Amino acid sequence: MADKDSLFDLIPGYREAVQKERAVRSVSFIEAPEVICGLKVRPLNMRHIALLEALGNPFMMGGAPTAEDIAAFMWIVSVQFKPFDIEARDAFIRSISFMDASELENEIVQFMDEAWQDSPSGRDGGPAPTSWAAAIVDAIASEYGWSEQDIMDVPVKRLFQYMRRIRLRNDIKAVFIDPSDKLRAAWLESQNKTA
Repeated sequence: MADKDSLFDLIPGYREAVQKERAVRSVSFIEAPEVICGLKVRPLNMRHIALLEALGNPFMMGGAPTAEDIAAFMWIVSVQFKPFDIEARDAFIRSISFMDASELENEIVQFMDEAWQDSPSGRDGGPAPTSWAAAIVDAIASEYGWSEQDIMDVPVKRLFQYMRRIRLRNDIKAVFIDPSDKLRAAWLESQNKTA
């Protein structure tokens, strides 16, 4: 079997995919806004997710987003977001109304993909006994002693990395799936078909 360095040379795009994963992980620890279509946004955190879920926003719940869904998402993650400030919300939505909705949608999807990159895999079987947010707060608070309020404000890109560290500390044989693994798996499958 080829080692990882040679796979970088064999699999088109694999090196770049792994580099992107590393960059997403590293940048998540920089206290700076992210950007969607040139607009500054806060890194996705659990408060954002809870609000988006409560609104039934398709970027969290699935489905095709409307222009209103896109505007709501952008407002919630915007650095300008102020809960219950209708005037600020309306001014923000007017300010982005000229933007290309499909471009916004594509960049929101990329923003979400990066945020969820290191998320724990789904649970098999029946319904979960608690919300996923409760599971993350419980794990992080138990491991590090952080308060619920502090955890809710940490970007999920960082929380998911902490969750991986906790899992690895408790199970040295833990297996993690990265987005770049899809490229490697597809390449290996194509090699097996030609062999």
